[in-house]
Amino acid sequence: IILQSAMRRGARASVHLLLWAFVAAGAPPPGSLVDALRNATLSHAAALGPRRSLKAPSSREIMRIPDASPCIQGHMLPLAYIIGCQKCGSTSLWNDITTHIRGVTLPHTIPADPAYGKKELHFFSLDKRYARGAAFYARHYPPCTTAGQARQVALDATRQYLRVPGVAQRIASLVGPGLVPLVRVITILRNPTQRVRSWFDHFGVTLTKGSTVDVDAWVLHALTRLRECARHQGLSLGPGGGVWHSPCRRLPSPVMDVLPGGFYADQLEEWLSVFPPQQLLVASFAGYVSRTRRVITHVAEFLGLPTNLPTGARVSGGHRRRGLRGESSGTIAAENTTGTTALSVWAIPGLDRRRRRGLLEAAQKNGGRKKHILSSDSRLALDDLYAPHNAAFIALLQRPANERLVTTPVQPPRSNTLKRFFQM
Repeated sequence: IILQSAMRRGARASVHLLLWAFVAAGAPPPGSLVDALRNATLSHAAALGPRRSLKAPSSREIMRIPDASPCIQGHMLPLAYIIGCQKCGSTSLWNDITTHIRGVTLPHTIPADPAYGKKELHFFSLDKRYARGAAFYARHYPPCTTAGQARQVALDATRQYLRVPGVAQRIASLVGPGLVPLVRVITILRNPTQRVRSWFDHFGVTLTKGSTVDVDAWVLHALTRLRECARHQGLSLGPGGGVWHSPCRRLPSPVMDVLPGGFYADQLEEWLSVFPPQQLLVASFAGYVSRTRRVITHVAEFLGLPTNLPTGARVSGGHRRRGLRGESSGTIAAENTTGTTALSVWAIPGLDRRRRRGLLEAAQKNGGRKKHILSSDSRLALDDLYAPHNAAFIALLQRPANERLVTTPVQPPRSNTLKRFFQM
């Protein structure tokens, strides 16, 4: 209790006194106290920042992640989070970050972990895993690094975090008030109508148990169920209507939470209520596909880490795929089944924009998986559902209070429009 009180007040001296009290008593100090002292020192040093100069600070300057790794239970404490969205290219972006940005530390699986634990820990989004506590979470990361070693930033890339209420507050609580200013949150978003179609490609056949239900019948069923739930709860389907924080957010299979998953403004409002705008990076899926190198560079700058982007034309990031002579293909990663990246397709010389997009579209077949096509009626119905949410999302980016929000590839945030961000 004394330690927590001291940390809340930023009183590092009190933490030192507690540490020496254990030494004087001849008892080894608990690991939590050692971590607290280390983290308090790091947050204090980061808060001091660089020496003052005559040059005015940039509006994008934020507290730098220190060279030494903050700790939790003797292990590296994740300060970077890719929170989603699912079926928006998050796995492709994760592959590009881990391949082309130096200093990113990934989690590892521990006994009894599911297969997805190599990338997605789901610690903050699943109550059962969160209930296992900080020690369980810490075991997924390597021991803390020390000052003098190459900078390392631990990353938790769980695409479910964006669409589950309460995750942002859980992260802030675990990290602690002294280190909250060091957190970096990354999300990539795409046109929600396209996202629904991609989601059905990936999950629809499984959730409908291999039945002959096509994507249009599923969309009609999902819209009907969502409207019925909102009517029963007395909620509006528009932005701020309360659906995302209600039982309507996640309906029984095969509807799940795919439709509210495209309510981006409601989701980001919660994250912005916990973390200041300059600690969030919002990437455009369409922009990531067309300007991959720029997006990766922006992410690296956001994390404060160097890149090792290839200078040659033929490169391979992520998993290799046949047919492209070792190059990996872009929005395949957006379809999120092969784990490949967008960088290489856009680096192939001699291809015009139409040919490149053709390669990316072909990649969406995912090794033979059928690509479902929305009918015009289904597409219009989804567009009607998402139109006010898309407008609210763009308004959020253009809000003066969010001028320090990091957007990519189009900067600053107020320069984004529906056409620029979603390529609608």
